[in-house]
Amino acid sequence: MLTRYLSVPVLDSGRVVLVAGVANKTTEYDEADAQRLTLLMRGWWALLGRLRLPAESAKRPAPIDQPPRPSPEELEAIYHGMVDGVLIADAQTQRFLRANPAICRALGYTESELLSMRVHDIHPPEALPEVLDRFRRQWEGVLPVSDDTPVLRKDGSVYYADITTNRIVYRGRDCQIGFFRDVTERRRDRQQLERDRQRLLDLLDLHDRDRRLIGFEIHDGLAQWLAAAEMHLGTFREAFARDKTLRWDLFDAGLQLLRQGHQESRRLIDGLRIEVLEEVGLGPAIRDLVEQRKKLAAVPQIDLVGETNLPWLPQPLANCAFRIVQEGLANACRHSKSPNVRIVLGRHGNYLRLEVQDWGVGFHVNSRHEGRFGLESIVERARLFGGQASIESSPGHGTRITVDLPLPDELSKPNGRRAEDGEAGDSVSGSPREP
Repeated sequence: MLTRYLSVPVLDSGRVVLVAGVANKTTEYDEADAQRLTLLMRGWWALLGRLRLPAESAKRPAPIDQPPRPSPEELEAIYHGMVDGVLIADAQTQRFLRANPAICRALGYTESELLSMRVHDIHPPEALPEVLDRFRRQWEGVLPVSDDTPVLRKDGSVYYADITTNRIVYRGRDCQIGFFRDVTERRRDRQQLERDRQRLLDLLDLHDRDRRLIGFEIHDGLAQWLAAAEMHLGTFREAFARDKTLRWDLFDAGLQLLRQGHQESRRLIDGLRIEVLEEVGLGPAIRDLVEQRKKLAAVPQIDLVGETNLPWLPQPLANCAFRIVQEGLANACRHSKSPNVRIVLGRHGNYLRLEVQDWGVGFHVNSRHEGRFGLESIVERARLFGGQASIESSPGHGTRITVDLPLPDELSKPNGRRAEDGEAGDSVSGSPREP
């Protein structure tokens, strides 16, 4: 029997290791025997390495860059210290199984109270169908976050939260964990920005309407006087060229039209300038407006009644009220053909009430002439300042415009006004009487 010692180099973890072995054979070893033994020993070494690996891995220290897993105590401390509210609800029954202190504070319930409730108990009834639909889509993975979700507190008030949910298994049940982040302030700020944006758009639209109204005023008034004067003077010039002894009636008529055009231009300028409003307040400014109107030819009898010694109003509100009366009076004088126009000023509860009434031709309210923006501007001005306007009219029965504008808090009580403004005037109650 021949004995043969073999050594086989094997690569192990970057190192070259010699594996030695002994083989017995009755005949001479040839090269084929050596190759077979080498392959056999390499396979044996690899098998030993696989059997050895779990034991060595257990002894090997954890990598330095792997953070340690938090302990249950640490997780509990994080859960109780969270700012966002956390609720865990059973996916099938929708009953709450866990509630952290933050959600208890936000809703005003104790933890035991919340654990006796379900999802539909913490949302307003009118919003519940949409809320449940959102949660369904979150469960299906379609909706990542339920934005601006209304949440009902114990005291009946509502706040808004962004709710992020995930599917988990809790106590062996399929559950949904929700994280509630209060976004009430963010929502309020966003709504205020939208209101401010809309207010700006309304102001721009109102400004554009005012410009168009001025254009109509010039076209229907001043431009007509000037066109008529030009026609009379042109006719006179042609006639005078043929006959020097012609009477000057046409020339005098043209001059009279020019004077009326000049008077109309002064009226337009006075309508654009309201310095008197800033100097003496709303009541005296409206009295001055009425007196200026009375100086024009072919105007109806104008009566101003009510509380003309009004409190000193904030300038934007006073300007709005003045423009409403100015527009209502201009419409009545120009279009109504009424012998009388009555303006009533006074307080009505927490509102400043303005009325302009005539007993003229009237019109169908729902079929106003397009392109005339006077009445529409009255409605828009009132709405812009949180008030409301009503326009009552029918053919042959005149027109009545009533506008209520909310007063500031310090002026909303009877006879209430700032101390430096002195005493308020007496109010006149009752509806205007037909002349």
